[in-house]
Amino acid sequence: MQQWSQQRLGGYGQEKAFTEIVYQFVEQKGDDGSVVAVDTGERCVGFCEDYKPDDKVYKIQEGFFISSQDGAQNLEELKRQKITHILNVGSGIKNAFPQEFTYMDVELLDLPDTQICIRFPKMFEFIKLGIENGAVLVHCNAGVSRSATVVLGFLMSTYSLSLEDALIIVKKARPCVKPNEGFLQQLRDNEKRLGI
Repeated sequence: MQQWSQQRLGGYGQEKAFTEIVYQFVEQKGDDGSVVAVDTGERCVGFCEDYKPDDKVYKIQEGFFISSQDGAQNLEELKRQKITHILNVGSGIKNAFPQEFTYMDVELLDLPDTQICIRFPKMFEFIKLGIENGAVLVHCNAGVSRSATVVLGFLMSTYSLSLEDALIIVKKARPCVKPNEGFLQQLRDNEKRLGI
């Protein structure tokens, strides 16, 4: 299972990330603000330090929500928001309430070279179905990179929004979203393909 340490990149800090095959990567933020993931060559046991569980779901628009895995396991919140469909794009996360909701699982690693955009069409169909039949939640492990990338891609594709405009909407709902640099590049490429 893919796991990540959860330290903030304050200023020009770095964050260690551990993949399911236990390769250690370091994300570094440079003077120009870009973030680059570098394989350190070190191998380690993967783990996830979860210092602040976040069990809320965040409304992007009517019938469309984003969260971390904790939000996807908060039955009271899911029912309060009238969620009917849940898109799980995390790694190693079991669906908590298979009798209560319609699920779609797309296991993705949060690595810059993971090809997330090629999975968009089926995920977008599921999101549209969820919105039309109640409400849909998109979640991953932390609700920061993978789920945010899917939500951004959906907004861009469905409403012909630029990446910048889609980011404004998503960050207004969940300020901590931060797709990894590889996912951002794929979204930029997708923006060009869509002619936005």
